[in-house]
Parts: sequence; structure tokens; C-alpha cells
Amino acid sequence: MRICSNCALFGDHKGHDIRMEKEVVEEITLRTELLMQIYQLVTETSENRVDQNQVQLMANDFATKSNELKRQLKDKFTELKMILKIQEQIAETILKKNLQYIETEIAKMRRVPQRLFVDADEWSVAAKQKLDKFEENLDKPNFINYDMLETKDLSNGPDIVNFGETLISELEEHKEISASKT
Repeated sequence: MRICSNCALFGDHKGHDIRMEKEVVEEITLRTELLMQIYQLVTETSENRVDQNQVQLMANDFATKSNELKRQLKDKFTELKMILKIQEQIAETILKKNLQYIETEIAKMRRVPQRLFVDADEWSVAAKQKLDKFEENLDKPNFINYDMLETKDLSNGPDIVNFGETLISELEEHKEISASKT
């Protein structure tokens, strides 16, 4: 910006900025100070600038670590899945064994003839009658309970003692099935 003293003294001014010298000096001083401050800030900021090589190294390091963490995560879950699969197989084996055992026991219970329990009930009634008869006549010295002798004649049914022993052995065999059920 120029100061034109001629234009100011001799008439119309032709596009020149007319101001007092003091104002111009103050503006120059202010602008110079501002320029110095801006220069200082730019210089300080550029000193703190990020080295792009350093940024690239950090990005590469991050990518490497990120991939490593992803791989470790995948490997750990693969390991856990294998462990879980093994545990599942063990549980399935145990379950299969237990179910097979129960199925076998149910099959055994199905094979228990119902007539065995009917025979046992009928035998119990007959045995109770014989024992009651024996007890009733216990006080009679001349009474001989011939019903208690082994019967060779099967026309009146099997011998009560022999048949009872047979029932006991059959019931004992099936008692194990019932006991294991409970």
C-alpha cells in the first residue's frame, strides 16, 4: 500500500488508499506481529508432524497383532469345540450304556411270567390254610397233621413244600430285577 502525497495535496485521488502514516505504521506492526505468531505456530506444529514411515510401521504392527489375535481366538474356540465334542461323545457313550442297561432290565421284567405271581398268591393262601390248621390242632395230643407230609400223589396238586421251594427260587431270580428297578 502506497501513500500518495501528491494526490492528497492536489485534488482528486485516483484509487489510492489515503490514510494517516501513523495508522499505516500501526497496521504494519500488527500484521507483522500476527505473521510472526502464525509463523511460530506453523513451525511448532510442523515439528510435531507425524512421520509417515512411523505411521506405516504402526499400521503394519497393528495388522500383524490383529491377525495374531484373530488366529488365537479361532484356535482357542477350535480347541474348545474339540473338547466339547469329546465330552459329548463320552456323555453319549454313558447314556447309551445306561439306556441299554435299562432296556435289558425292562426286557427281563417283560419275561417274568405273570403266572408266577398268581401261583405265589395261590400258594400263600394254601400254605396259610395248612399252617392255620396245624396251629388250631396244636393243643390236641393225638392230632397228626398228615397234610404236612410230602405228597407223592400229584392228583391233589404238587407238594406244598416242594412247590414253595420252586416258587422261592423263581421269585428270587425275579426279585433282583425288581430290586434293581427301584
